[in-house]
Amino acid sequence: EKMRLLAAFCVFAAFLAASCARTASLPLLVVSFDSTVANAVQQRYLQLLRIPGGYNITTSPVPFQTLGNGDVIISIGSTPYSALAISTSDLASVGPDGFVIRAITNSNGGLLVAGDGNLPDPQLNQMLVNVNTARIYSMYTILESLGYGFLHPMRPTIPNTLAFSASMNTTESPRWPVRGWHYHTEHPLELTNFFNGWGLNGTDDEDSWNMMLNQDWPLFLEWLVANRQNSIEIVLLRAESWDQFAYGPVRQSRYRLMTALSAEWGIALGSDVGIAEQQQHAWFMTDGSGTLQQQIQQIQARVDWLAAAGFHFISTESGFTEFTHPNCSVMLAWMDAVTTYAAQRYQKRTFIKVHISSGQFCPDYVDPVTKRKPMNFNYLPAYAVKNLAILPHTVQYYSFVDPAPTYGQTNFTSMYDFMFVEAPQRDTIYHGESCYWVNYDIDVPLFLPVYARGRLFDLRMAAQQEDKTGVHIRGQMNFESGWEWSYWFANTITARAAWNPFHTEPTLDDTMRRSFTYLTRLFGPVSNQLNDWLVRFIKVQHELFVLGAVNGTRPETVVKLNAQAYLQG
Repeated sequence: EKMRLLAAFCVFAAFLAASCARTASLPLLVVSFDSTVANAVQQRYLQLLRIPGGYNITTSPVPFQTLGNGDVIISIGSTPYSALAISTSDLASVGPDGFVIRAITNSNGGLLVAGDGNLPDPQLNQMLVNVNTARIYSMYTILESLGYGFLHPMRPTIPNTLAFSASMNTTESPRWPVRGWHYHTEHPLELTNFFNGWGLNGTDDEDSWNMMLNQDWPLFLEWLVANRQNSIEIVLLRAESWDQFAYGPVRQSRYRLMTALSAEWGIALGSDVGIAEQQQHAWFMTDGSGTLQQQIQQIQARVDWLAAAGFHFISTESGFTEFTHPNCSVMLAWMDAVTTYAAQRYQKRTFIKVHISSGQFCPDYVDPVTKRKPMNFNYLPAYAVKNLAILPHTVQYYSFVDPAPTYGQTNFTSMYDFMFVEAPQRDTIYHGESCYWVNYDIDVPLFLPVYARGRLFDLRMAAQQEDKTGVHIRGQMNFESGWEWSYWFANTITARAAWNPFHTEPTLDDTMRRSFTYLTRLFGPVSNQLNDWLVRFIKVQHELFVLGAVNGTRPETVVKLNAQAYLQG
């Protein structure tokens, strides 16, 4: 019996030795983070690196000069490794929120890939969390160079093998300081329940809410940082049937968990709540009852609630709905009340949408665009306190100059004009859309990359105007409506365009090609063909859906004479 046990032990020992030998024969991959990178982010990064295999991965320090050929160190942030490759002048050259990646080799052929970045400028973006997000951008840019992709938030692309290179060098800086994301939870999207504090089966389903907190939310945050974003806002809902939860402490506690996790990823999480807007079950600050002072007290109580929930900034809406509004002077007093109280009591910034709807006017106010009375009601924030930031909003896939027979408009050039009239006066952030939903683009599961064209056109146009005039907007807060029907395509292109709109390219087609490379590179040998096909397909789609052209001939008016009209029925 003893001999049989001894033989079994010898077989096990031989197997263990062989396994150790195989592990030891793998090249070494040392991953080093400085202390500013949150543990949750570190662990996710290590998990992604382990999936392809092929390396013996460790976080234990190893002297760089002892690395052999094929061994690699990835160093993130201000570490002794990074100091070997990245100088202070390198970091100074990329400015606030920029990052540097440098690769060097030792005499044995060992490779060091270092990434580091700078803190953003809080004077340029006042919805920030105190995290060096640029370091995380550098982490994910290194992954991009290895073949990773972050297109659909729930489905990252993982390469089969890791192929490091000594040419992994880059320096990048953002075009705009505000690169934000609006997830429109007034629609029944993938995470609408989660973002309203609900589990999958209601407010009491804490288990599934925690599951989404620990699985889905980190993946979405990863998508945001991988695509160079720094903020996200969500729409809070309520209804009489669940008001006790809507304004209660359980919901607040869940939001605190959300905001704590988003801060670890360097993403500011804001609440989008109307001041008095009540459409689509919106959570609002005042019902308009009582005296103005009582209404302001209602508003302040709601700001107290949002601050206690941990939100990093407040985004809001004007009017009772997109198409109805209270007295203009009362609305203006409400705007000032929210903005001033949030800033003075909690040092939180307030942002307000400027909608594209038409037919509402303030007869006693001069319109900042036309310079005469009456004023478009949506432009009322032009008269608010100066620290109220504005989000000029366009809808659907139309660019600023496209014919746009929607919301009572013929095009959106007036919003472009308003944006640059206000930009010298207050923080102004473009608020376009990469998908609309409702009955506009969900009736048939069509692939609509024309959305990406619209947003690239607008950001290219805005950046060119900035270069020409020296008047700058602060960036983008893009409206998205989930990830179905390949919405993720336009989402990803639009997000990255706020970092670099490629506006100096000779043509819009060239801008699209440069922008699409991030996605098409994942298709290997056919990436160039796919890129060219996308540009051609989008041009055809724009001609047919937006311009109403058939066989190259456009109608005198596009109203009801375009493919979009047929898509909507």
